[in-house]
Amino acid sequence: MGKQQRLQVSTSAYSDQGLMQTLTVASNQQMEVYSALAYNALAGENSIGLYHSFASPNFKLWKLLAAGDAEFTSTIQAGSTVSIFNTTNNDGCLFQAKDKFNMIAFNVSQAETGSPVYTYKYWNGSSFSTLTLLNTPSYSATGIQVIIFEAPSDWVVGDGSEDTDPLLYSIQIISTTAPSQAVQINSLKLGKVLGYSEAIESCGELEVEFDIEPLLLQVGEGIIPFFSYTDPSNRLEITYKVSG
Repeated sequence: MGKQQRLQVSTSAYSDQGLMQTLTVASNQQMEVYSALAYNALAGENSIGLYHSFASPNFKLWKLLAAGDAEFTSTIQAGSTVSIFNTTNNDGCLFQAKDKFNMIAFNVSQAETGSPVYTYKYWNGSSFSTLTLLNTPSYSATGIQVIIFEAPSDWVVGDGSEDTDPLLYSIQIISTTAPSQAVQINSLKLGKVLGYSEAIESCGELEVEFDIEPLLLQVGEGIIPFFSYTDPSNRLEITYKVSG
């Protein structure tokens, strides 16, 4: 039998809006999470979420182009730059995962210029339908941006195209009016919600406890918080145990 650790607590300041994992699971190990807590250090209310991020093999990134769809999963997972919106109207990108997800987080390495217009949609089995966002990203400056939404009840796998993966859940973003400068990203995480609240008061907390059975994290997975307003003293606390 592998060595098993005692229960541990990781407490970290979290100055970003999302994307970054404060704990990672080493190869040949698993992490049992017993609780996760996000703390609001703002003087006012904050929308806060906690998300279980997918390992790299379980999500994909595509560029949607007039000339045909092209996969850029390995590029973004290697930390290289991808243009998710170019300067042509009605091009865009597609995010896919094996399970329904609620968070798309990325780092904008090149910001847009101009006055672009974007649509956010999901596949309902027969067409793309408008996706209601809880947090809308800005592409006008570099840095971390997070898209937050509730998974629609009629969301099904596929995207009506033979060019992408028909077995995965898809979120499509199109620049109906393209930016004057392409939007580029160099990192990406997708995750499903563990808990979310739009009104966490100052010094308040969002906590998710796994009383019946711990949340089991595999290699490459993690817990990512979302803060609608960032603060250097926002905090993420995870109670966990590692086995291997």
